[in-house]
Order: sequence, then structure tokens, then C-alpha cells
Amino acid sequence: MTRVGALTMLLALAVATPAVAQAPPGMGPGGVGQRPAPQEEKEEGQAEAAPPASQGESALQPIPTYPGQNERELQFLELHGYFRFRTDYFHQFNLGFKETQLPPFPNPVCSRALAGNAAPAASSNYPAICDDNALSGANLRFRLEPTLNISEHVRIRAQIDMLDNVVLGSTPESWTSGQGAPGNAPIGALSSTQVAPSAGRNSFSDSIAVKRAWGEVRLPVGEVRFGRMPNQWGLGLIHNDGSCVDCEYGSNVDRILFTSRLADHLVGIAYGWVATGLTTAQTAGGANLYGGQGFNLDTKWGTSEWLFVFGRVDKPAEWKERVQRGDLVLNYGTHHTLRFQENDLAYTSKVELGAAESDASGSGGVRDSYVKRNALVWVPDVWFKLSYRGLDVELEAAYFFGNIDHATDIDPRLDRGLKIRQWGGVLKSQYRFLADALRVGLEVGTASGDATENTKYLDFRSEFSPPAIGENVSGRFHFSPDYHVDEILWRRIYGTVTNATYFKPHIAYDIVESFGGRLDVIYSLANRPVGTPGNALNYGLELDVTVGYHNDDEGFYAGATYGVLFPFGALDHPASVNGQTFWSSTYAGSSHAAQILRTWVGIKF
Repeated sequence: MTRVGALTMLLALAVATPAVAQAPPGMGPGGVGQRPAPQEEKEEGQAEAAPPASQGESALQPIPTYPGQNERELQFLELHGYFRFRTDYFHQFNLGFKETQLPPFPNPVCSRALAGNAAPAASSNYPAICDDNALSGANLRFRLEPTLNISEHVRIRAQIDMLDNVVLGSTPESWTSGQGAPGNAPIGALSSTQVAPSAGRNSFSDSIAVKRAWGEVRLPVGEVRFGRMPNQWGLGLIHNDGSCVDCEYGSNVDRILFTSRLADHLVGIAYGWVATGLTTAQTAGGANLYGGQGFNLDTKWGTSEWLFVFGRVDKPAEWKERVQRGDLVLNYGTHHTLRFQENDLAYTSKVELGAAESDASGSGGVRDSYVKRNALVWVPDVWFKLSYRGLDVELEAAYFFGNIDHATDIDPRLDRGLKIRQWGGVLKSQYRFLADALRVGLEVGTASGDATENTKYLDFRSEFSPPAIGENVSGRFHFSPDYHVDEILWRRIYGTVTNATYFKPHIAYDIVESFGGRLDVIYSLANRPVGTPGNALNYGLELDVTVGYHNDDEGFYAGATYGVLFPFGALDHPASVNGQTFWSSTYAGSSHAAQILRTWVGIKF
């Protein structure tokens, strides 16, 4: 296939089908610590032995090379990715609380409405007109990760997601946001088709999302990468590219990165653009209002970042080969991020896209939302991995150390600024028996907390919660939401591990090479009990059972998970704490068990 033909095919596919893609995890092409793409994970076998002289091949003369031979042998277009389909059944994720203001998890709408078409009474406590404590649905994603090999040393890579986590049945022709006719069906019962998701009409996102695009150039002294690329380091505790087939998010960075090898060690340095503030592409007075080049409105507005990395990082194929030989294999590294921000858009600002930079008098618009910030954050992260015979041990630990001088727009109580002192880590161990068919392990993780009380749901993304009155230290560390510990408490109710220490033993067994099961037991404690809904130490105990099938030759996989969470005191709503009224009698009570049932099927390529 010619380059022009391959590129035409790729563009036709992107236009004809809603698209999405994501880079695989680990150490590799997308970013420092990014695991290699699927094509780079292919195991390098040993070279074949030369044929005996008696076969007579030695008398054959080699075919002479010709100009451009390498280019013709190089596959210009490579396509990798996956298609996945998942179903979810969430039972009582509200932990039995159906109050109006502080549910642990969104409640079913039917438990918050009155019968018929009557509007809810202003004083009603969302009377339960249904006993349905469950939420359920199905979703899919088609992820495409193309690579254009311009030459042996130059390539362009991207990640494109199509129908990214779209909920099945969520965009019928009867549904609209009010910015256009709903189509031919006035109600869902009469809908005859599903419409492609369109931002602002029937969805918050479009059916095609280009999430990453970056270039890679291999030089004699190292490799340069530039563009919007995946960000992965170590276990993915903080920097997680979200490339697992069951991941949701993925960390992307805009940066220029240089890496090199020095005595079998990886050395890297990068400069990144974290946040630029509004640009001319986002304001009414922009010169590129109709598609021209945009630029930053202020050189001192944005947040910039420097990255330094050093460590011993083997490629997966090399690691696997050394482990199979019975060698003691050790990898390690340190990853340092340093961020600066001088000025910012006010936290309470309501400036919208298309707002004027200022009015004729030099005030109003974006200018009135301009505030001093003076923020500095340093994030050191260490990683360690060891394998010997049947033993695997891996560790990652990180610390956030920083200061924000001006933060009263975030909360008036922060008149002394805001100090960031957060820490977290994970230690994973596993031992493999019976030719790796039986695996037993223990994982311990911790994330610092503070005295912040949650005010909406328990999800860490619901809103920013400043420290308690009288404090100016933010100590609530968050794992990446793509670092999965369980199925209920941390993955879905809280959204990620924070203010907790957990212990997670597991046992897994492959009945045959392509089919097996796993049991995980997760017991969680609060590092700062005052930061929990129940002001108590114990979050709860969760059991997750998974069975799965995979056919690696054909790229097909399927499985199911059942989980149950038994919540303890930290998730209760006590009427009083230390003699003080804590939850009103309307919302007080003990939490109840939650359950989940998931199934999935997918194709990897």
C-alpha cells in the first residue's frame, strides 16, 4: 500500500465512523514511563540457527539492495486499539441514604419524584415512590491508535475514541437539548433510531474525540517526542495513561520530551504546557475567531511544567525473557515534576467561551477575572520493581510539596494562602505457583487525608473542598482514577483512593491458559477519620470475584465481575459526634451493603 493510499484509507475511516483511541500503559512512546504500544510489546524471539552447509544455500548470492528498499519494507500505516462492550448493575450505591443534599452516590430519579406529573413539593424529602435502589446500563467504546511510520526513525502517533463510553440508548432521535428539533419522534417510545452524540445538542461530547497526537524522532543520541501525548510512570499511581481495556480516563500532557539511554538507564527531560489560561481562540476579540492561529492572551497567565526522570527501565520483552531464565530482575527510577503558575483566572469566575477580553474602559470581561496566584508545586515520585523466580514485588510512592500564595478566591478562609502537603504510595507483591497458573498476592496502599468534610456526594471530582476552618494545608492525596483497587467503594463511590489505607489480598487461578478466575478482598481504613461521613476509622470490607476468558490469537476477551461492599462506621451518618449534632434526624442512620454485577466483551487488535 502506498503512503498516499494508506493515509487516504485512514482519513476515510475517521470520517465515516465516530472515532477514539488510547495509548497502552507503561514505559514507551507516548511519554516518560509510558508502556510501549502494542506493536512494541511483541516478544523478540531468538535468532534462528543458520542452515547446515549441506543444504547448499551458501552457494546462493544475496540479492543486491536497491534505492529506497528500507522505505518499501517499512509498514507506513499501523492500526491498533480495541472495541469494548460493557454492562453494569449498581445496587444500593447510595448505601441506603436517599436524602436530598448529601447522598454518597446519585439516587435513582424515581426515588426523588412524586407520582404522576406533579412537581415535587418544596418541603418533600424526595419520598420514595419506587423501591428501586438500582442503577444499570450498557456502554461501549471504539479506540483507534494509528501510527504513521514516515521512516525508520520518524513517526506520528495518535489516539482517537469513537462513541467514547456512550451509554446505549442515550441518544434516541426523540432527545435534544433544546437547540434544535428533536427529529421525527416526539417521545422515546416512538423513536426509530439512535443519533450520533453531538456536543450541545444531545450530549456533552461529540461522537469522535481526538485525544492525543504526537510525533517521535529517533536521533543518534536519543529520542525526541512532541505534541499532546500520554503520560505514564511506574504503577500509574499519579501519571496514568488509562490504556487498560477497562480504563475510563487517561492522563494527557502537552510537552516536548527528550530521552536517552546512559549505561542501560533512561534519562529524560521535558517541558510542558499544563494550562495557558484563555487564548484568542476562546475570546470574542481573537484574531483567529474564524479558524486562524491562536495564541495566549498573557505570557504570565499559564502554568508551565518541567519534568526530570532517571532510572533503569527494561522493555517488556526483555523483562519477560530475563524472568523466564530465572534471573533476578530489578528496575527502578525517580520521576520529578516541577510546576509554576504566576497568574490565573479566578476560581469563582463565570467567564465563558467567547467573552470579551475587556470593555472600552479597560475593565470587564476576562480582565476582571484576572488574579494573582504565585503557585509552585514539586512532585517527586519513586518506583521500584523486582522479579525473581515466582516472586514479583512493585512499589511506587509520591509526595506533593507546594504553596499557593493567593487563594482567597478559592475560599475566603485561605487568607494565608494554601500549603500542599500530600503523600501516597502502593506496595504490590505476588507469588506465582504451578507454572504461573496459581497466583497469590497482597497489595497495600495509602493516601493522605485532611479534615475536609465532603459536601456533595463522596466523589472527589464533585467540587473542591478547602481545608477545615483554621487550617491552610491541603493534605488530601488522590490516586489516579484509572488506578483500580476495587469495583465499588474507591472506583465508583469515591472515584479514587483518598484519605485511606487499604489492604488487598488476592488469589487467582487459570483453569486453562485462556480461562480463569480471581478473588480480591479489600479492607479500608481512614487516615483522617474526621474527613469521613461518619467521623470513624473503618470504611468497610469489599469482596470482588472475577471470571474471564481471552483468546490472544484472535484478540477476543470476555468476563464478568460480582462485588459486594459491607460498609462500616466511616460511611454511616451518625446523629451526633462527641456530643455534637452531626447529621439531622432526617438523614442520620447506618449504611447498608452495596453490590455490583458487571459483564464485558471486547476485541483487541
